[in-house]
Amino acid sequence: MASTKTYTTLIAAATSNTAGSTTTGTAANTSTAYGGAITVKLTNGATGPTVAAQAHVLVSGDNTNFKTLCTFYGDTVNSSVNEFAVDINPGYKYVNVTVDSNTGQTVTCEAFFHELTTV
Repeated sequence: MASTKTYTTLIAAATSNTAGSTTTGTAANTSTAYGGAITVKLTNGATGPTVAAQAHVLVSGDNTNFKTLCTFYGDTVNSSVNEFAVDINPGYKYVNVTVDSNTGQTVTCEAFFHELTTV
């Protein structure tokens, strides 16, 4: 039998995280999933930020108290694209991503959860 995968948007493509702001995704309920992966993309504008953006992959058991699973760091290079992926094991009930820390310039971000729903 073929596996089934579901693609869920946490942070929509081309979302702007303005300098000094935080973009918080929409949490995905993974309680019926067999795990999956989160992909994150951070894109600098023609002028890179003074301080690079950070993307925090978060997990929770109750959709309220999130803990940081890992953090990815962008860079300050003009027009740079930084892409990351992390595997999510089936033990987590909710997953989400926040992007923050960039200063000086806006950074475009996106995050998706690739959920394994059937094996």
